Amino acid sequence: MRSTMRAGRVVWLLAATGLTVTSAPAVRAASLTVDAPPACLDSATLAEEVSDLIGRPLADVTGVDFRVRIAEATPHKWRLYIETVDGETADSVPPLRGSREIDGADCSELAEAAPVAIAVSVRSLEV
Repeated sequence: MRSTMRAGRVVWLLAATGLTVTSAPAVRAASLTVDAPPACLDSATLAEEVSDLIGRPLADVTGVDFRVRIAEATPHKWRLYIETVDGETADSVPPLRGSREIDGADCSELAEAAPVAIAVSVRSLEV
């Protein structure tokens, strides 16, 4: 009974002063988009490898998204593109925070480099 009366007084006090109580906006976890040959790299494996390197789930990283693309640039030369984009914007085209390009002999070589490059990006955001 006493706690109910106290809660009622707090609500009345907030209403009398014009204050409202709102919850903090939800923080969105980092997303990972992968465009690569299916036999080369998939997003679940990449997210797991990044998580191992940074010591926590990639989902715990907030405010940023990663777009990864591995494509054959020329015969016998492949290219890894990684874009780090702002994940907290409502814009249809989020601002680009940074990008990396790495060349390799084949897709699997770049698939091994991708989690390291993303982990470096995550660590640089924490500084």
